[in-house]
Order: sequence, then structure tokens, then C-alpha cells
Amino acid sequence: MRKGDAGAGDQIWEQFKEKLERGELGDEFSYELEKDAIRWEDLIAEKKHWLDHLRAIERLLQ
Repeated sequence: MRKGDAGAGDQIWEQFKEKLERGELGDEFSYELEKDAIRWEDLIAEKKHWLDHLRAIERLLQ
């Protein structure tokens, strides 16, 4: 990601991940926490995917 792409959601993800790794949220391998982490990682990957496409379109329009 380019500088400036990180939004509030990315910052919250980092905080969640840090707390998860420290064990502050319970068992990091529990089904619910694992499901949340996987979903969040997927959303971040999807965001990057769409931002990359938008940048490509932007370059074509210039």
C-alpha cells in the first residue's frame, strides 16, 4: 500500500492483531477469534486489490 492508504480500519486491525498475539482477547485459536482475524485479513486484501485497480484506471485516464 502507498503512504496515505492506511485508514482507521487498518489501525484498528493492527491493534486487534497485537492484542490477539498478546493473548488479551482470549485464546487466539478459538473459532470466533480465528474467524474474525481471517475475515479482517480478507477485507484488507480486498481493499488493496480495489485500490490497485483504481490506481491503474487513474493512470489510464491521465
